[in-house]
Amino acid sequence: MKLGERIYYNRIKKGMTQKELAAGVCSIPYLSKIENHNTEASDEIISLLFKKLGIQYTMKDEEFESKTLDLIQAWYEAIRSRNVEQIEETYQQCKLDIINITNPTIINQYKLVDIRHCLYKQEFSRCLKLINELNDVEKLLSDHQQYMFYHFKGVYYYIKNDLNHVLSLLNKAHQISKKIKLLERDPHVYYTLSLTYSRLFHISDAIYYAKVALDYYQRDLDYERMIDTRIILIINYIRLNQFDDALINLESSLRFAEKIKDKIRLGNIYHNFGYLYYKRNENKKALEYYLRALEYKNEDTESYWNTIMYILKAYLNLNDYQQFKHWLNKGLDYATKNKWKFTEHKLRSIDSLNDIHKDHSREYLENEAIQYFQKNYTPDMLIEIYTNLGDYYYDCAKYKKSSDFYKKIITISKL
Repeated sequence: MKLGERIYYNRIKKGMTQKELAAGVCSIPYLSKIENHNTEASDEIISLLFKKLGIQYTMKDEEFESKTLDLIQAWYEAIRSRNVEQIEETYQQCKLDIINITNPTIINQYKLVDIRHCLYKQEFSRCLKLINELNDVEKLLSDHQQYMFYHFKGVYYYIKNDLNHVLSLLNKAHQISKKIKLLERDPHVYYTLSLTYSRLFHISDAIYYAKVALDYYQRDLDYERMIDTRIILIINYIRLNQFDDALINLESSLRFAEKIKDKIRLGNIYHNFGYLYYKRNENKKALEYYLRALEYKNEDTESYWNTIMYILKAYLNLNDYQQFKHWLNKGLDYATKNKWKFTEHKLRSIDSLNDIHKDHSREYLENEAIQYFQKNYTPDMLIEIYTNLGDYYYDCAKYKKSSDFYKKIITISKL
């Protein structure tokens, strides 16, 4: 461990300036050289700096640090393998041990794994706090730690729907992983890239990175990730009307999900079977799969109500307005009760698009829905709204207004 890094990290942690730490010990330029490894200071100066920082370092510390680092790695592996019992056990031990660590490399590694732990536990406020702490000492991170930092930070901003920021972070992580030849051991950045490109409707990029990730997951027999990656492929094949390719991946995913008895993934797979048949205009068959998907989903989750939205669209195509209104009202009540703004706006948009000839429906779409889906970047909803408004105004011979909405569709496709 480089002593300069330890001094720099603990000075920043204590909120001390170089002037404050150097006072009575050495000059400010000399301290700067120590922190940046441009000189080797005497034992006396190092001892005085350590004393002012309230830290110490002995051979026993080195042994303890080595054991703590091994424990942090075990914690990380438990998170990656989704071993719930081991995650909690190693986390509690790491939390106790890190209190006595002054080595910034180990402290930063702990914080990086803790970010991943927060993402796993969906503790997003604490996750952002850790990200901001590491932003302050980013220059101390090793290449591997920078890879983890950019990747995990990318996942955080993906959850927060800041997708263009996500791509910048993930591409940095990808470049570092290639530099240090990490991809063989940690291909997850490919999966996260494919997920982000899929959300952005960059279909070719989404398929490319999903295929690369899938090759690694198949090698490792990681069935859960294999299913998740195939679902990305399925969605994008359906977008391209490549229904045969989508069906092959659906059937394969279903076999694996049944093998590992994963209810959540079975629900997602049956939902996408429904989506496939919905896009093929086989609405009765789509409804069979959508309703089966609900059997595997919890009514208290937005995933359940996302399937309901597609059920609504299938009932509209079948002109079954009674069932449409039944599920719509149930969904709106539930979304309002749980303060699910995203679900509420999606449901209201589906209803308004169905009644687009009414003034109040168009007013909602143009003055509320579009602004909401722009802010919470949702290209599929924006494309649907722009298309329907463009068609409506074209039929009304309002060609300028119609053209404005059609142009917005092109703008989304270029993002």
